[in-house]
Amino acid sequence: MKRKEWLRQVGTGVASRRVSSSALSSGQQALIKEYIREFADIVPEKSIVVDLDCAGRSYWDCLSGNQIKILGASNKKLDTGESCAEDCRVISASPDEFSFLNVFDGVLSVRFFEGVFPEYWSKGLRKIYLSLKPGGVVFFLNAISEEGPAYENFGRLRSRGLPVVVGEYIEDENNLYSFRPLVDWARHWISGAGFSVVEEAFEGNLLFSLVRRL
Repeated sequence: MKRKEWLRQVGTGVASRRVSSSALSSGQQALIKEYIREFADIVPEKSIVVDLDCAGRSYWDCLSGNQIKILGASNKKLDTGESCAEDCRVISASPDEFSFLNVFDGVLSVRFFEGVFPEYWSKGLRKIYLSLKPGGVVFFLNAISEEGPAYENFGRLRSRGLPVVVGEYIEDENNLYSFRPLVDWARHWISGAGFSVVEEAFEGNLLFSLVRRL
């Protein structure tokens, strides 16, 4: 099977480019809150912040106090019980469809790119960059892979005839797709989009990146 055909199947099938079902540890959740609070301290009062797929909605209380307006950005219908808060407007767009220029003060990307095919990382990140005002801030939370396990998984999936790249996973039990790049790849794509790193940390298999548009 050719990769383009497989990507179409994954994108329209049951897997539907969904992220991993793996739960976050208490340490990871605490670090998310710490980073989002720092994010809130950096953006100006009355900022407009976009939360990709409303994936960071559990942490919106960390943004309170600065009169921050939160917009959800999603090109899919949220599952029952996963809707945004009533005061959150949802715009129907994914990052690779953004046509906004210099509009937003900040973006929350909480494991959003785990469901994005590697072919679209550069384009999606660049669209986010251009949607920000100069000096705009992004909190990226990305799942990453260790080199050894990533190549082992790559070999297993390739042996099944799947045209995957290193870092792509299919969870057969619940049929979920996720892409977890090697850390150097994630850093390369983020910096290549034009972002400057303010702060970075690791906790388990997650890369925490607070970055700014130059």
